[in-house]
Amino acid sequence: MSTWILIAQNSYAALYKLQKQPLSLKLIQRFEHPEGRLKQEELTTDHPGRSKSTVTSGKHGMGQEISAREVERRKFVHQLCHHVDLSYEQQKFKDLILVAPPQFLGELRNTLPKKFHTLVSKEITKDFPQWMTEAEITQHLLKDL
Repeated sequence: MSTWILIAQNSYAALYKLQKQPLSLKLIQRFEHPEGRLKQEELTTDHPGRSKSTVTSGKHGMGQEISAREVERRKFVHQLCHHVDLSYEQQKFKDLILVAPPQFLGELRNTLPKKFHTLVSKEITKDFPQWMTEAEITQHLLKDL
């Protein structure tokens, strides 16, 4: 079994297999999440509702507890974690390296099943642009691997 690297952010992710000799990455799968690029206004179609208070004579706004962007990020994180979990159950890899911006990395860490707490061999806080090639990503990751 091998080491997989999950590079992720709000709008896309890519799974790579780490090749040891020579040190390189082999793309396994890309994931697209275009909703992760949208602005808050583009994700919601309506303003928060209003409610009339029975205690006072005024009205007040009913805001959302979490933003639509947060909901979309969580959906994508769950999709990625589900895929990684299934792949592990099929014994496709033995350890995992996570690479993501800080907030997304935290969300991945909190969403992955507990068994991954020991299977994640490294966490790297980086935000790689989607257009980078495997060679460019490898070159940048060499310092952290």
